[in-house]
Amino acid sequence: MRDANPKINSKKGDRSGWLINNKLYGSRAMRSKFGTTKIEVIKKAHPDVKKIKQNSKGRYFYFRGTKKENKKHLKAISHLIKAYPKRSFTASKD
Repeated sequence: MRDANPKINSKKGDRSGWLINNKLYGSRAMRSKFGTTKIEVIKKAHPDVKKIKQNSKGRYFYFRGTKKENKKHLKAISHLIKAYPKRSFTASKD
């Protein structure tokens, strides 16, 4: 996980997103469609594109097993668990 990795200088707003027609695209999707993430290249196809900053992705998982096993595992990693983050930007759906 990027936030917990000391070798990565992760901070708020260190990822980029592109808003096209009220749909949010990440860097992988932009490179797949346009071959680059340069805003000048993307604006040629979508003049109304907006580049926005995003926070790093988190990692989520679920324990499988009995209630007793799940409780034991949850207790073992409770010091690593953080509150679920809320998004600061929500793309509206049409």
